[in-house]
Amino acid sequence: MILLIEDDPIAGELLSQIVRRLRLPSRLAGTIAEAREQLRAVPVGVVVVDIQLPDGSGLELIEEMRTLPWLRDVPVLFCTGEATADIVQRVRALGVVDFVIKPIAPDLITARITRALERTPTRVPSSRDVMVSKRTTANAYVQMRDRVRDSLNAIAQIIDDDASELKVAALVSAAVLSCTDLGALRTANILRELEPGRADYQAARLHDAALVEAAAYEPDAEISEPRVPRLSAAATAP
Repeated sequence: MILLIEDDPIAGELLSQIVRRLRLPSRLAGTIAEAREQLRAVPVGVVVVDIQLPDGSGLELIEEMRTLPWLRDVPVLFCTGEATADIVQRVRALGVVDFVIKPIAPDLITARITRALERTPTRVPSSRDVMVSKRTTANAYVQMRDRVRDSLNAIAQIIDDDASELKVAALVSAAVLSCTDLGALRTANILRELEPGRADYQAARLHDAALVEAAAYEPDAEISEPRVPRLSAAATAP
């Protein structure tokens, strides 16, 4: 899923149309607050963000994302009308994949979004890879995937119930085992980085990470390795 963070309705609709032409799912957020809600709810594959937003700076939102283990590897593309030396320096420091100056040129932004998709993090190992490596069946793959999803949801639920850190840690350990069994090493590493017992442990962060990652394992979730559309010659701008 591509998250478009743009407060201008015309620019937002244009970006949405471009993504629809690529036959990819997207959501549009007009403020940083709305974007944070989306980032806490769904597994995002690419973020396209403006810098000047009604309730703050897109730069600060991406700086915040880079501190969160389940979001720091999500590719970001800035699309903005500003390009001062200070902004360019901050953008580079954040390791974003691209920087596009408005007004939006459809062919250019299409090419840049497609490039960003190539760096979308792989959340859920493909069924084919798991079945080949483990010499197992499709049903077994589904069961392993569902165990990961259920274990992640259990972590979020027990945190909602204000359980002790000891109980949370036990569920995290179980979830890590389920992830390792499936080969979902990215999810396992996120849980290890956020687990109780660490000096910087924050239950709210673990809760949000568990919910977002669990959504990627739903049976009807978008494929974790999104199809990168084939571009026409007119949409291959550098």
